[in-house]
Amino acid sequence: MAYRVSQPVVDEALTSFLSFVLVLVVTVAVAVGVGSYLGIVDTQTLLEQLSEFAIHLTA
Repeated sequence: MAYRVSQPVVDEALTSFLSFVLVLVVTVAVAVGVGSYLGIVDTQTLLEQLSEFAIHLTA
């Protein structure tokens, strides 16, 4: 017997997940922005590491 989840439950779960991801992305962006402004984070090195990480993920 297949277990069926009602559509509002799926919508609510998806909405909460997307809002969590959005908050996470904004938090990381603000942290990197403040860090680079204060000279703590080297933005160029961070971008190079992120691009290498993305290449490893897609390879």
